Amino acid sequence: MLRRDVRVGVSLDGTTRDRDRNRRFADGRGSHAAVAEGLRALGAVENRHLYAEQAENEWYLQALA
Repeated sequence: MLRRDVRVGVSLDGTTRDRDRNRRFADGRGSHAAVAEGLRALGAVENRHLYAEQAENEWYLQALA
């Protein structure tokens, strides 16, 4: 991603319950836990430069900590 100058933007809406109800995997499981895990990985110091809007995502990264 770094070599190709790819940036990541993330938007989450609603509560965990809402997201799990409306954003499901093919097998029916809610996706919130997987998304939160991915955000924690992206929020790691070595990956923060990948955020397209890092300042706007700081509050969510702190909430996941």
